[in-house]
Amino acid sequence: IVVATPDGSKKFKAIQDLLKYQATIKGVNWKEVGMAIWYANILSGYNTQLVNAVSTAINVMSNLMVTSVRTKLGKGDRRMAVKGLYDGFASGLLVAKDVLQTGYSPIFTGKVEMPSALEIKRFMGGKYNPANHLKFVRRVMVATDVIFFEAAKEMRAYQLAAKMAREEGKVDPDLDTKNRALAILNKTDFDQNKIIQEETIEYEHELERINEMDVPAAMKEKLRKQALKGRSRRIFEITQQSRDLSVVEQSADFAARSTYNYPPEGALGALVKGINNWLNKLPFLRFFIPFTNIIANVANEQINYTPLGAVRAFRGGSITGNRPTEISAIDKADMYTKAAIGTTLMLATYILAKGFGDDDEPILEITAN
Repeated sequence: IVVATPDGSKKFKAIQDLLKYQATIKGVNWKEVGMAIWYANILSGYNTQLVNAVSTAINVMSNLMVTSVRTKLGKGDRRMAVKGLYDGFASGLLVAKDVLQTGYSPIFTGKVEMPSALEIKRFMGGKYNPANHLKFVRRVMVATDVIFFEAAKEMRAYQLAAKMAREEGKVDPDLDTKNRALAILNKTDFDQNKIIQEETIEYEHELERINEMDVPAAMKEKLRKQALKGRSRRIFEITQQSRDLSVVEQSADFAARSTYNYPPEGALGALVKGINNWLNKLPFLRFFIPFTNIIANVANEQINYTPLGAVRAFRGGSITGNRPTEISAIDKADMYTKAAIGTTLMLATYILAKGFGDDDEPILEITAN
């Protein structure tokens, strides 16, 4: 089934189904279930969910602001970034809805992971047992992340397409760079009609496969409804998968960093790796140190808005060289811009708080009250 399933979310779901089936055969690991219940309880407060959504939204919108600061007027990068952000939100909402309804994990880092213990374990009592609803804590957090992940991914893809079109325009002055950028993104009317036709054929083949299944009629009808629901999302997927590989990889990497969904890097990454090794050896320590990766990633992003951000950019994205992916030209420009913005704001704050002369009252006062 996995081999025969089309690439994209359908294949990822098939792999997760296989992993879930294998986990069921092996039996439930009650330590993992207990830890999952504990995490669900500490993350279930509305404040936690709100902080996750707001902090991620701020980081994505900050990256949009950085684009506006570093690009020249007339290039159209701002307009393309905003359009990409809007289209990405539309795609992200479709994925988020699927996550909330099914529990399938979207792919942030390029690999399929074992489903959560609470997605595998079914407690007695069905929907009347509150324990069976704890899985929705994780689903809400993942759904929130994927909305902003898709938005950031498309924002970067549109920026890259605009940049590639301008480069081609230097060779061919008569080139319509706007339409060329849309072609790179597979967003022209011709490309979209072709993709819709491809998806329609794929959908018809799936219906045929469902009709041939030796399962009850009610199950077939359920599978048909699931196939119908996924059509709009599948069109988005084919559109993205058909792009140049560099656009796909760079936009996914940018989105992962914008939503803090990547392995920590640099000095903090090395520190977190050491802590995680100890946590794996002594699991009870997780009750005292429940989160490591997200804290390191948030801290690393804040460091980009200091002079160290410029040093990182100069050193290829990491002062220590502990960065697994090569930094692109556009990412390097963003990092320099963040360092300039943050350093300027820090200096302005210091000057306003210090005052302009010995006898001058500071414009900005920082007090403990």
